Amino acid sequence: MIQLQLALMYLVAFLLKIRGAPWLQGTALFYVYHLDELRRFPLPGWFYYPIVLKIGSWFALLLEFSLGVLIWVKEFRYVLMALGLMFHLFLEYSLNIPLFQWDILSAYVLFIDPKDLDRVLSWRPFDWSANHFTAQTQRHREIQSG
Repeated sequence: MIQLQLALMYLVAFLLKIRGAPWLQGTALFYVYHLDELRRFPLPGWFYYPIVLKIGSWFALLLEFSLGVLIWVKEFRYVLMALGLMFHLFLEYSLNIPLFQWDILSAYVLFIDPKDLDRVLSWRPFDWSANHFTAQTQRHREIQSG
Protein backbone atom coordinates (compact mmCIF):
# COMPACT_ATOMS: atom_id res chain seq x y z
CA MET A 1 0.00 0.00 0.00
CA ILE A 2 2.81 2.43 0.84
CA GLN A 3 4.40 1.64 -2.54
CA LEU A 4 1.21 2.74 -4.25
CA GLN A 5 0.99 5.89 -2.13
CA LEU A 6 4.58 6.85 -2.96
CA ALA A 7 4.04 6.29 -6.68
CA LEU A 8 0.81 8.30 -6.55
CA MET A 9 2.57 11.12 -4.70
CA TYR A 10 5.14 11.39 -7.50
CA LEU A 11 2.52 11.09 -10.24
CA VAL A 12 0.20 13.70 -8.69
CA ALA A 13 3.14 16.05 -8.15
CA PHE A 14 4.01 15.66 -11.83
CA LEU A 15 0.41 16.18 -12.98
CA LEU A 16 -0.01 19.32 -10.87
CA LYS A 17 3.32 20.78 -11.95
CA ILE A 18 2.72 20.38 -15.68
CA ARG A 19 -0.38 22.56 -15.28
CA GLY A 20 1.85 25.46 -14.27
CA ALA A 21 3.76 27.57 -16.78
CA PRO A 22 6.95 27.88 -14.67
CA TRP A 23 7.52 24.13 -14.77
CA LEU A 24 6.84 23.83 -18.49
CA GLN A 25 8.99 26.85 -19.27
CA GLY A 26 11.72 25.54 -16.99
CA THR A 27 11.77 28.55 -14.68
CA ALA A 28 10.30 26.94 -11.54
CA LEU A 29 13.63 26.19 -9.88
CA PHE A 30 14.72 29.79 -10.39
CA TYR A 31 11.98 30.86 -7.99
CA VAL A 32 12.55 28.00 -5.56
CA TYR A 33 16.29 28.62 -5.24
CA HIS A 34 15.92 32.38 -4.91
CA LEU A 35 13.68 32.23 -1.84
CA ASP A 36 15.83 32.93 1.21
CA GLU A 37 13.35 31.05 3.43
CA LEU A 38 14.06 27.78 1.60
CA ARG A 39 17.81 28.13 1.21
CA ARG A 40 19.83 25.78 3.40
CA PHE A 41 23.46 25.36 2.33
CA PRO A 42 25.32 27.23 -0.42
CA LEU A 43 25.42 25.89 -3.97
CA PRO A 44 28.09 26.59 -6.59
CA GLY A 45 27.52 29.66 -8.73
CA TRP A 46 27.07 27.68 -11.95
CA PHE A 47 23.96 26.06 -10.48
CA TYR A 48 22.12 29.38 -10.76
CA TYR A 49 22.73 29.75 -14.50
CA PRO A 50 19.37 29.87 -16.29
CA ILE A 51 20.14 26.85 -18.48
CA VAL A 52 21.05 24.72 -15.45
CA LEU A 53 17.86 25.72 -13.62
CA LYS A 54 15.83 24.99 -16.77
CA ILE A 55 17.32 21.53 -17.19
CA GLY A 56 16.84 20.91 -13.47
CA SER A 57 13.16 21.88 -13.66
CA TRP A 58 12.56 19.55 -16.58
CA PHE A 59 14.60 16.77 -14.98
CA ALA A 60 12.43 17.03 -11.84
CA LEU A 61 9.31 16.64 -13.97
CA LEU A 62 10.73 13.67 -15.85
CA LEU A 63 11.90 11.99 -12.65
CA GLU A 64 8.58 12.52 -10.88
CA PHE A 65 6.69 11.04 -13.83
CA SER A 66 9.10 8.10 -13.98
CA LEU A 67 8.94 7.43 -10.25
CA GLY A 68 5.15 7.54 -10.45
CA VAL A 69 4.71 5.30 -13.49
CA LEU A 70 7.91 3.52 -14.54
CA ILE A 71 8.88 2.43 -11.01
CA TRP A 72 6.59 -0.57 -11.55
CA VAL A 73 8.76 -1.81 -14.44
CA LYS A 74 11.42 -3.94 -12.76
CA GLU A 75 14.06 -3.20 -15.43
CA PHE A 76 13.86 0.54 -14.61
CA ARG A 77 13.27 0.31 -10.87
CA TYR A 78 16.81 0.38 -9.47
CA VAL A 79 18.03 3.06 -11.88
CA LEU A 80 15.05 5.23 -10.98
CA MET A 81 15.59 4.60 -7.28
CA ALA A 82 19.25 5.63 -7.60
CA LEU A 83 18.25 8.81 -9.44
CA GLY A 84 15.55 9.46 -6.84
CA LEU A 85 18.08 8.95 -4.06
CA MET A 86 20.48 11.48 -5.59
CA PHE A 87 17.59 13.88 -6.28
CA HIS A 88 16.32 13.77 -2.69
CA LEU A 89 19.80 13.98 -1.17
CA PHE A 90 20.46 17.07 -3.28
CA LEU A 91 17.17 18.59 -2.11
CA GLU A 92 18.05 17.71 1.49
CA TYR A 93 21.36 19.53 1.14
CA SER A 94 20.09 22.56 -0.73
CA LEU A 95 16.58 23.23 0.61
CA ASN A 96 15.33 23.76 4.14
CA ILE A 97 12.41 21.30 4.11
CA PRO A 98 12.82 19.33 7.35
CA LEU A 99 12.36 15.53 7.26
CA PHE A 100 10.49 15.38 3.93
CA GLN A 101 13.37 13.87 1.97
CA TRP A 102 14.05 11.23 4.63
CA ASP A 103 10.37 10.28 4.83
CA ILE A 104 10.30 9.71 1.08
CA LEU A 105 13.61 7.86 0.92
CA SER A 106 12.64 5.54 3.76
CA ALA A 107 9.80 4.20 1.59
CA TYR A 108 12.22 3.26 -1.21
CA VAL A 109 13.18 0.12 0.68
CA LEU A 110 9.72 -1.25 -0.05
CA PHE A 111 10.57 -1.41 -3.75
CA ILE A 112 13.62 -3.64 -3.22
CA ASP A 113 13.00 -7.24 -4.24
CA PRO A 114 13.93 -9.56 -1.33
CA LYS A 115 15.88 -11.82 -3.71
CA ASP A 116 17.97 -8.86 -4.85
CA LEU A 117 18.57 -7.85 -1.25
CA ASP A 118 19.72 -11.37 -0.35
CA ARG A 119 22.06 -11.39 -3.34
CA VAL A 120 23.59 -8.04 -2.38
CA LEU A 121 24.00 -8.99 1.27
CA SER A 122 25.66 -12.30 0.43
CA TRP A 123 28.03 -10.81 -2.17
CA ARG A 124 31.64 -10.60 -1.03
CA PRO A 125 34.23 -9.11 -3.35
CA PHE A 126 36.97 -10.92 -1.46
CA ASP A 127 36.96 -14.14 0.52
CA TRP A 128 38.21 -13.19 3.97
CA SER A 129 38.34 -16.75 5.31
CA ALA A 130 41.58 -18.19 6.69
CA ASN A 131 41.54 -20.98 4.08
CA HIS A 132 41.58 -18.43 1.30
CA PHE A 133 44.59 -16.62 2.78
CA THR A 134 46.48 -19.89 3.21
CA ALA A 135 45.77 -20.90 -0.39
CA GLN A 136 46.77 -17.46 -1.68
CA THR A 137 50.02 -17.51 0.31
CA GLN A 138 50.88 -21.00 -0.90
CA ARG A 139 50.17 -20.05 -4.53
CA HIS A 140 52.27 -16.88 -4.15
CA ARG A 141 55.22 -18.93 -2.79
CA GLU A 142 54.95 -21.36 -5.72
CA ILE A 143 55.05 -18.50 -8.21
CA GLN A 144 58.00 -16.86 -6.45
CA SER A 145 60.04 -20.08 -6.27
CA GLY A 146 59.44 -21.30 -9.60
